[in-house]
Amino acid sequence: MVRAAIYTRVSTLNEKGTETSTARQERACRAFCEARGWEVARVFTDSGRSAFTGRDRPGWLALEAAVDAREADAVVVFAISRAARNTLRLLRFKELCDGRGAAFESVSEPIGGEYGPVLLAILASLAQLESQARRDRITEWHAEKRANGEWAGGRVLFGYERDAERGLRPVEEQARLVRDAAERVLAGASLLSICRDWNARGLRTSAGMPWNAKTLRVLLESERIAGLLDGKRATWSPIITRRDHARLVRLFAQRSGPDRKSRARTGRYLLTGLVECGRCGGRLVGRPDKGVPRYVCVRRKGHALSIDARALDELVTRRAADMLVERDAVADPAELPEELLAARAAVESELEELAATPDLTPGEWRVRRAPLVERLRELDALLEDVTTRRPTRTYFAELGEEPDLDAYLADPALRPWLEQLLEAAVIAPAVPGQHGFHEGRVSFRWREGVRHQLDDIEAPHQ
Repeated sequence: MVRAAIYTRVSTLNEKGTETSTARQERACRAFCEARGWEVARVFTDSGRSAFTGRDRPGWLALEAAVDAREADAVVVFAISRAARNTLRLLRFKELCDGRGAAFESVSEPIGGEYGPVLLAILASLAQLESQARRDRITEWHAEKRANGEWAGGRVLFGYERDAERGLRPVEEQARLVRDAAERVLAGASLLSICRDWNARGLRTSAGMPWNAKTLRVLLESERIAGLLDGKRATWSPIITRRDHARLVRLFAQRSGPDRKSRARTGRYLLTGLVECGRCGGRLVGRPDKGVPRYVCVRRKGHALSIDARALDELVTRRAADMLVERDAVADPAELPEELLAARAAVESELEELAATPDLTPGEWRVRRAPLVERLRELDALLEDVTTRRPTRTYFAELGEEPDLDAYLADPALRPWLEQLLEAAVIAPAVPGQHGFHEGRVSFRWREGVRHQLDDIEAPHQ
């Protein structure tokens, strides 16, 4: 009895009817075997696997192993294109079958007989050519979609779901979370803190994975949440405004620049360069004393001014969080006046058309562009006036009475955030007989432009 191995494959899983495609292939192959009196020993299947790319297919690899081990006397496929669209790989498999004494048959094509090898090579070449042509057509289709600002498929970002008419549409509950995350980041919160919060609430990425700083940053930096595609207006509604998205992109660019240098320079001493001696005005440096990290004045001899580094890091971080009130909240585009948004979109369209206008001299281009840019600024000012504003505290102030100090003090985003707010923490000499850390020794010089809310600040212990 001839032992036959059947192989079936389908390239995609989201096309209509693909759930039964492999089943139909198997039925045809079984009928082929039955007509010849062959016993179907095994069935190998690959679902959602391309035969053109050259990537390994588990089912095909298992079939090759079975033929190599002489566990099959014949291999049956519905069509050559189901086996492989790569001519070289298909011919190598045919050589493997010939070397192990196994027949290789196609239900749809007569590849047996004297002219079988020649016909097999021709069919494989045609299948490869067809795959390449199909790939080119899909690439052109994607490019056309993107040029028109339309969704061309792929993984949907968190905050959206597929929409037959516009490609994507916001999921309001998720969209609120995205706006809240953007607001917290702009207020000084770290990506890590938001990820901890979202993971604790059971939220997952669109791929079903827990959140981490990288995936959250990719989400907030994606122009798609601002209703953009390749810098132009897309067909779907935005989750945040372009202005807020631009603020996020700028902030991440600022963070990614100095973070590594700051961490390398300061090591475990978060405030190196930001702590000042109250006696001589010199900058304190980090130095351990009997194994305890401390900030120490080394500018002058004759006074031994130092302070507990960990306690000071915690105090400065908390005080910065208490002092800063971010009033420039992230706006929901759906709540902004439609007439203002439409007017702004019209001006942007005129700017895009101007940029694409041929035969303009640089002088003509500047003259025609200037009033459009000025109008855009006026509309942005009007939109800013109606944007919802409310105080938003940073995540450091929301950690509660027993925060995870090690976690947030080690956050690489913390140092650049403090540098934007604090000019110096000034340390006064310790009072004779005073032991331990006392907040009364610390005063602060905040950078110009930092907003304060003094009513909420508890006076330091004296």
